[in-house]
Amino acid sequence: MLDKLQKSVKVCNTLEELVNCFFDVAGNSNGEIEYVAGELPAIFMQPGCKFILQYSRELDDGEFYQLSMEVELDTKGEKFPYDHKIYDESDGDLREYILGSEVYGMLKDKGIVNVEVYDGET
Repeated sequence: MLDKLQKSVKVCNTLEELVNCFFDVAGNSNGEIEYVAGELPAIFMQPGCKFILQYSRELDDGEFYQLSMEVELDTKGEKFPYDHKIYDESDGDLREYILGSEVYGMLKDKGIVNVEVYDGET
């Protein structure tokens, strides 16, 4: 899953393309997807505006596999509200929620500074 997402994001130029890419790779798998956007609370200790999607699924040994995509946006010092949702397959269409959200609407045309894609087990 990681390799496929890493290759796919390389050709993305917009936030919408990145969202669609993430859901194309992870959205049809059994598991939970977490969405975070805007100015992160101080508890995260990550200044700036972020857009994060994370897929998680429980493994047979009780650990969790996580696939994450973190997008850093060029907001030129503007502040944006914090938005956060955790969805699983029974909650409906998270992609639709994201693309229709107020925070996404404010961020979608901002420049992309960096995209990090990684996975791990917790």
